[in-house]
Amino acid sequence: YIRGSSEELGVSLKLLRPATIYACLSESPNDEDPFLRTWEIVSEDTLASPEFSDAGLPEVVQIKKKVIKKPDQRNVSLPKPPPGLALCLCYVQPDFHADVFPREEEAEEERLERERKEAADRRA
Repeated sequence: YIRGSSEELGVSLKLLRPATIYACLSESPNDEDPFLRTWEIVSEDTLASPEFSDAGLPEVVQIKKKVIKKPDQRNVSLPKPPPGLALCLCYVQPDFHADVFPREEEAEEERLERERKEAADRRA
């Protein structure tokens, strides 16, 4: 389960290995503009909705997923839910049988910034 900061506008993840990201959603206030429209809808036969002991939480009516298999897909974002969507839970299921993604190559600007920061840390 991923819990984002209340100040953040959604959740951004950088995956180290292939994984499946699940979003459990309450009823959408606007079916015309679906949230996470590029994500695959999970059927109830495939995965049961989570059950909560807190009766105050809205019911999960839809689960969507996004399967990440390639290193160039490692940066995943779950944007801030639209107004009126009462529940959006994010779960990550890593594929521990798959190889870890190779390291990303640093851009020249990122490398220079990192080296400046390391030099400043050594001086401090």
